[in-house]
Amino acid sequence: MADEDITSQEGDEESNRKLAAIMFTDIKAFSKKMGKDEKAAMEILKTHDAMMRVFVAKHGGKVIKVIGDSFMVDFASAVNAVKCAIKAQEYFYKYNEDKNDFERIEIRIGIHLGDVVVVGNDMYGDGVNIASRIEAITEPTRICITADVYSQVKKKMDLKVYHMGSMELKNIEEPVEVYEILFDSIPAFSQPSERAKKAPSKRKVEAVTQEEAEEAKAIEAKKQKAAGADQMSEEVKTRLIEEHYRKAERFYEKGEFEKAEAEINEIYRIDPNRAEVEKRLAEEEQKQEMVEGFYKKAEEYFNQNDFDEAEKHANEIFKIVPLHARGQALLGKIEDKRYEQKEKQRREEDAKRRSEDERRERTEGGIRRAKQFMDQFKYREALQEVEEVLSIDAENIAGNELKGILEEKVQKEEAEVVVKEVEEAPKVVEGRKKEKDAAQLARELAEQQAAAAAAAAAAEEAERRRRRAAMIKVLVRYGTRVAAVIGAAALLYFGVPIAFRAMFPNSASIAVVSFGGSGAEENYLAGMLPEFIAKDLTGHAHVSVVSPSSSVRYSAGVDDLAKIGRELNVKQVITGEVQTNGQNFALVVRMYDIEKKSKPLEEKFENTISSLPDVRSAVVRRVLEVMEIDAEPRKVTSPTKNAFAYDRYLRGSWLVSQKNLDDVQRGVALLQSVVLEEPSFSLAQATLAEGLIRQFRVGGEANRTLLAEAIDAARKAAETDRTNAEAFLRIGMASRYLRRFEDAKRNVNRSLSLQAVNPDAHRELSLLSLVEGDLEKAADHLAEAKSIDPRNPDTYFVAGLIHHFRQQYGEAANAYQAAIDLGANEFVVTSRFLSKVWDAQVQESKTVAFFRKILERNARDFATYYRIGQAFQVTGKVEDAKKFLEPGEKVAREAADANPRDGRAHVYRALFLSRLGDPTGDWEKELKTASDLASSDAEVFYRTANAYAIWNKKPEALAALKRALELDYSYAEILNADFNLLSRDPEFQAVVVRKIKEADLE
Repeated sequence: MADEDITSQEGDEESNRKLAAIMFTDIKAFSKKMGKDEKAAMEILKTHDAMMRVFVAKHGGKVIKVIGDSFMVDFASAVNAVKCAIKAQEYFYKYNEDKNDFERIEIRIGIHLGDVVVVGNDMYGDGVNIASRIEAITEPTRICITADVYSQVKKKMDLKVYHMGSMELKNIEEPVEVYEILFDSIPAFSQPSERAKKAPSKRKVEAVTQEEAEEAKAIEAKKQKAAGADQMSEEVKTRLIEEHYRKAERFYEKGEFEKAEAEINEIYRIDPNRAEVEKRLAEEEQKQEMVEGFYKKAEEYFNQNDFDEAEKHANEIFKIVPLHARGQALLGKIEDKRYEQKEKQRREEDAKRRSEDERRERTEGGIRRAKQFMDQFKYREALQEVEEVLSIDAENIAGNELKGILEEKVQKEEAEVVVKEVEEAPKVVEGRKKEKDAAQLARELAEQQAAAAAAAAAAEEAERRRRRAAMIKVLVRYGTRVAAVIGAAALLYFGVPIAFRAMFPNSASIAVVSFGGSGAEENYLAGMLPEFIAKDLTGHAHVSVVSPSSSVRYSAGVDDLAKIGRELNVKQVITGEVQTNGQNFALVVRMYDIEKKSKPLEEKFENTISSLPDVRSAVVRRVLEVMEIDAEPRKVTSPTKNAFAYDRYLRGSWLVSQKNLDDVQRGVALLQSVVLEEPSFSLAQATLAEGLIRQFRVGGEANRTLLAEAIDAARKAAETDRTNAEAFLRIGMASRYLRRFEDAKRNVNRSLSLQAVNPDAHRELSLLSLVEGDLEKAADHLAEAKSIDPRNPDTYFVAGLIHHFRQQYGEAANAYQAAIDLGANEFVVTSRFLSKVWDAQVQESKTVAFFRKILERNARDFATYYRIGQAFQVTGKVEDAKKFLEPGEKVAREAADANPRDGRAHVYRALFLSRLGDPTGDWEKELKTASDLASSDAEVFYRTANAYAIWNKKPEALAALKRALELDYSYAEILNADFNLLSRDPEFQAVVVRKIKEADLE
């Protein structure tokens, strides 16, 4: 396009000057196409012109001139100018994919932000000239911008550029910094062009500009000729439009409004697009003014700490613009401030509640003990308990009632004692008198007998005394010394060790690590023995044992003993080797003392597999003896008399503890055959339940039928043996997965009452405490589990959940990663939890990289498109988000069209439309369709809640979320980033937190 230097409009500059973003475009080698086939070239030009006008109108631009194949466009916003340019290049790139060289439309675009002078419907000035020259040096299919444009957009867009350096431009005093835009949406354009790398010289710039201007004029002439005599040129249009505008202004000034409107209608007849564009621009401008007004007010109220008013004005923004980044950020700040205030209040209330809970527990415990004493007719002890209760809570109704009853009971007891004493007093006096008379007679008789014997014995006594005196003289000389020595020796030999051991008993902290050969299936006994021995040792006085799920990760033959002791916090390590020969086995047990660097035990045990319980008892006895621990070893009894069933039980138990799904399934099948043959084999039933739960987890937590089967097996185990702690634990675990929280809590507590040292039970109670919203209790239970089972992946996963709910994102990320490193399901933990922590830490690149790998395997997975788009958008990268939200919406729409009854596809399309700011209302129609089709699908209701939350429709979001939680309570869904603004609302907490009834220990 020709240069339009201004030198003759000086008189009008000030009144018509403005700052504008000017965009110039031009088609590559279009004059050659005209020369080759003018008619076909004109059809290509029509397509180009039509699409450019669409892109310009969509981004709020105004076409100033169209000369030949070149456009000059005015934008009020540099951001909109750049967005328009990128969208045009992306469109024409896709358009060209199946076209030959002649049909291809390859445009170059230059943009500059600068001062321009408006004269009528045209623009002049350096701002125009610079934009024109920048476009001329741009490689076809590329976009170049000046430093003025880049400084405006770099903080508002995720933009990659290549710095071409300073350019000296014709009639421009100062060199101009130029950048070429790089965009990843077109891989070929993610690197700088060759022309950009060479950075053209001043002479080249002028030559290219002049050549392009002449080409544009030639093309324009041919275009006007092709348009026909009845079609006016752009110049004529412009002149007529200006004339009608002048007439309309005069009519408005005179008050002749009908005539003025007629002139405006003539303008719209000449240029039909003008009415629509001007109307849209006016509406957009009005919207923008309203939005800015509400935002400014909201910001003022926020700075005054009036958060309610701030939120009220911020929400007005979303009624006008569904997605407004600054408005969302301000709402986030408001929620942060409110959260700080609520956290402070919550901590105070928690302290008060804990104090109240402690007081209630003490009073209820006192009343309970008082009633127990009453049942035993111990009224005085019961009264003391009640008085203690009333000293804590003087208004306690039950305490005051009991006090009155007990005082009467005690007074009655005292009165009965007094009456009894009065009634028995005469009898006591008479009895004592008779006793006194009998004693007197006996004394007199004894005195007479003594007098008679005394005389006879006197001589003998005198001789005896003489001999004794002589012997004493000898003993006095040596006896004292001997007695002292003997007494001291006895005290040292017997008394001191006994006293020392009574005051400081021996103790052991033991880890039973893996046994030799435990990794092979044929040596399943070696795999099971560490777990058996660890459980057999657990619970003995002065013995602490690390859970085998942590300790068997180590091998004394591979890992340094000091490392094992340090990481597991133990002083003794037990390991061994097992060799089997048919139904016989030989076991060598070794125990190492880490501190003393000694091996206090190495012993061999041989027996049949059916006699394994006896060998286990012997191992425990020897360990306690060697450690000199004063505890009676518990005898391990055989769970069945059927040797073959017992062998299959051991093999199945080993298989269900493996990580491979096939192994777990084979183990379950073995255990099912055992319980079918031996229904009363309680341990086998409990282990079968454990295997079914394991199969559910390893299989991706999809087949819930396995959980029902697990509960059935565990209940049979508990019916056979009411002391089987594992049976109650497995009922509790399966019940939690099925969201039967009351059953879960009751059975887990029952298991703990039977076996206090059980990390699985404490982890379960920690997870249930999260459901109740009690993060402190959850942390307490987890601390108990971690002290017993420090290297279990589930321990770290639950720790990650607690940190995540506390919004301690760094600690949560570390815990989740540790869980994965220790063997947790990487896909489940990362996709549902860890990636959400990355988003919160503004590390969405990690989330995107993870889900892109999934998308590479399945390009039709619309849920993955959404997850990537969500990650970008919640961290403020709107343009990047669109690159995944738009194609994701297309995939979801195609899936819904292919299967109209696919509720999941419909609800995801609603989500995509919501994040893209759908103004049509189609998103709500899609939600209704989805809920009608899938009324019992928890995921559909979770996604419905997400969509309503994005639109800030709180009542609808909470109703959908409540329904989803009733169908399937999910920690991962509660932590969904779509609930960010809603999650701190008390009503949200009321929906997601459940008070689980206190467990009744049967």
